[in-house]
Amino acid sequence: MRDSNLNNIKEEVKNIFNTTESRAKSIVRTETNRAESYGKLEGASQSELVLGKSLVNSNPESDICKKMIAKYGDKTIDLNEKFNVTVNGKVIEDLSPPFHVNCKTRLITPRLTK
Repeated sequence: MRDSNLNNIKEEVKNIFNTTESRAKSIVRTETNRAESYGKLEGASQSELVLGKSLVNSNPESDICKKMIAKYGDKTIDLNEKFNVTVNGKVIEDLSPPFHVNCKTRLITPRLTK
């Protein structure tokens, strides 16, 4: 998506939610990641070429992402399996990123052979 489109969306979110520019940017970043991830999952599930999913984040910043990458960064799991880790006693579990606000972890769906 082009930066100008993201800026337009950010301004709309800012106005709709009557929030700060920083919060609107966080919402747009997080929900754009969610839409991309779930689009990849849907496409992969309709494909007979994709059997699994992986995570990528070359510089995880949050404790959640650090644990996710440590656990899943070098392996592929089934499309229907949830990624999960426990951080500070809380279980974080989902089919795909984002795992938290401003999450930079991305979903990849490598083509695998049966």
